[in-house]
Amino acid sequence: MSFIEAIKSALTQFKNFHGRARRSEYWWYYFFECVLYFGLSFLGNYTGIKAFTIAMYVFILALLFPGIALCFRRMHDTGKSAW
Repeated sequence: MSFIEAIKSALTQFKNFHGRARRSEYWWYYFFECVLYFGLSFLGNYTGIKAFTIAMYVFILALLFPGIALCFRRMHDTGKSAW
C-alpha cells in the first residue's frame, strides 16, 4: 500500500472500528501525523505566528478519531481484541 492510499484509506474509514488494517496503512498514517505535527510545531515555534499553532491543534483533533479507528483495526489484524 502506497503512502497516499494509506492516508486515504485511514481517513475514509474513520467510523469503521471493525475489520483489519495492514501494517503499511498503520505506519504510513502515523508517519503522516508525525510529519504534520512536527512541521506545524516547527513553523509555529520559529516563526512566532499563532496560526500555525492553532492549525496544529485543529489537525490533531481532526485526526484523533481516524487514528483511534486505525489502531483498533490494526489490533484486530494482529489477533487481539481492541475492546
